[in-house]
Amino acid sequence: MQFSLRLIANGCILRQAGKEYAFTSREALGEFLMDELETPTPPAPVPNGLYIVSVPPDKKISCIRIIRELSGLGLREAKDVADGVDKSPVVTSTNIESLRSLGMRIQNETGAVVGINPLTQGHPSA
Repeated sequence: MQFSLRLIANGCILRQAGKEYAFTSREALGEFLMDELETPTPPAPVPNGLYIVSVPPDKKISCIRIIRELSGLGLREAKDVADGVDKSPVVTSTNIESLRSLGMRIQNETGAVVGINPLTQGHPSA
């Protein structure tokens, strides 16, 4: 928790995250700070990526079609993802269930092996 505190004649002004709070007593300021310390800020959701690990050669065209549909990539870029040349995720999301659902669709329709990793970790085979 970062804040700035400015003393004024009859109390103080606390500025936190672009908001200002005025306090006329130490007790009120103390209560406010204790409430802020007791309610931690939830961590930001971690974005995950759905990656293509491998594709059966006879299903590569259908896999490219699905990659293009899900990601909006062009033909060349989608082919690079399917071939493993481009290790970028097909799609990214903070909702792991939607990624699992899309991964199951790719596996069921093409037999491809997919992986889900946080974007900070990169491609599952790397």
